[in-house]
Amino acid sequence: MKLYWTLGLVGLMAGTALAETDRSLRGLLENAARATGTNYIAIRSQLVVAGSRAVPELTAISSSTQESWQVCLVAGTVVERIQRTAEIDALINYDWRQDRAYNRDWERSHAGPVLHLAPLVAKRCREKALWWHYMEMLWKETEEHSLKPRMDEDDWRSAYRSACRGSPVYGLMLKVVEDRVRQDIGFSRWETRGDLDYLTNSKTNAVLPFLLEILPRVPVTDERNRIDNVLKWADTLAQPQDVPLIEASFKARHEEVPPELRSRLNALRERAGAPAVTPK
Repeated sequence: MKLYWTLGLVGLMAGTALAETDRSLRGLLENAARATGTNYIAIRSQLVVAGSRAVPELTAISSSTQESWQVCLVAGTVVERIQRTAEIDALINYDWRQDRAYNRDWERSHAGPVLHLAPLVAKRCREKALWWHYMEMLWKETEEHSLKPRMDEDDWRSAYRSACRGSPVYGLMLKVVEDRVRQDIGFSRWETRGDLDYLTNSKTNAVLPFLLEILPRVPVTDERNRIDNVLKWADTLAQPQDVPLIEASFKARHEEVPPELRSRLNALRERAGAPAVTPK
């Protein structure tokens, strides 16, 4: 059963009002960050019960650089649910077959409408800008989305993930995606490869430390393919200040920096005005 169908029961579970103290608020945020499934929904409902009086503090927490990204995400999600509940519910219950851009011919495909519907979902989600809801759906896999028409769960998550690309919360979404990859570091789910692609195509060096950390676990066909991955990251993600990090990652694995990668690193050094390094 989809998790949002349980919200009536969850509302009863959330009967205990949120205490006024910062300690109680923080405790619930941290508990929600760790929770999954209906337990997460129940704690989220407790936070929403706090109502508008908690919004200023939750908003401050959601953008704080002193908080963990998990706590920030929960805080922002709760604020959005307090302020935009009707819009979130409307999206969850939206019949995409009634959308002006939906074409019933899409359903004739053996795979169903997903090929065209997923981009449409991402487009409409960007227009609605319910950013925290999208991140939450991916992070907690709440399955709070439309059932009309049906798409696989991973297709809904992929559409929501795509909607956040370049958004005001993009940096936080990258943290969510990193966490999803870490939770399936053996790449047992095909969806995890999509998460990895999202990171490698992010065009920001913020993801580089994580990618270098998991490099030995990234599925490749051979050693050449593994080096190609690093070359791509150096070309599309790395900044001059990342050169020591890249070199250190090879040193930590007791490996030499490949010659073709060294030329890229030298080019980055020169961009920063530093001299190139000649391999010994």
